[in-house]
Amino acid sequence: MDDKQKRTFRRRYMKDYELQTELNDAGREVKVARYVGSFYELGLTEPGLLALRRRCVALSLGAAAAALLALFLRHGAMASVLAILPLAFCMFPLFYGCLGSFHLPRTEKPLRSDEVEYGIERARHSAPAIALLGGLAAVGTLVYHLFIRRTAWGELTWGDGAFLLCCLLVSLCGGLLWGALRPVKITERPREAKWAEE
Repeated sequence: MDDKQKRTFRRRYMKDYELQTELNDAGREVKVARYVGSFYELGLTEPGLLALRRRCVALSLGAAAAALLALFLRHGAMASVLAILPLAFCMFPLFYGCLGSFHLPRTEKPLRSDEVEYGIERARHSAPAIALLGGLAAVGTLVYHLFIRRTAWGELTWGDGAFLLCCLLVSLCGGLLWGALRPVKITERPREAKWAEE
C-alpha cells in the first residue's frame, strides 16, 4: 500500500492497519502497512456476488441518469422549490450509491472493514435516501401543478410528464437498490493469518 492509498483511508480505519518494516527486493528496509483488523463476509457465492454487483451498478447508474435528465428538462415546475430541491439534494446519495455499487466485491473473499464500509454499507445507506428524495420530487411536482398553479391535466406539457416520470424512476431505482442490498448479511469471520497477506 503506497502513501496515496493510505491517505484515502478514513482516520477511523487507521487502527486496522499496522506499519511493519520489511526488506524489499533491493535489500532495503521499507515500511509496509499490514491489515490487522477484523474480516467480514457477505454470505454469497461468487455468482451471487457478481449478480448483486451488476444489479446494483445498473440501478444506481439508472437512478443517476434519470436524475440528471430530469434536471436538464424544460418543464413547468422548474421554478418550484418543491420539485427541484429534493432532486438537487438527491445528487449526494446518488454519488455515494454509485461509488458503493462500484466497490462491491466481484469474488468471494474475506473483506476488510474499509471494503465493507466503502462498498455495501455506502450503497445500502444511500438507497433509502435516493428513493425518498426521488419520491418527494415527484410529489412536489404534483403539488405544484395541481394545488399551487392549478394546472389542468390537458395543459401539462411533455416536459412536465417527462420530469415526473424521471422523478418516479429515480425513486423506483432507489427502492429496488435498497431491496437488493437489505437482505445481504455481513458477518464477522474468525481471523486467519493467511488473509493478512492477501
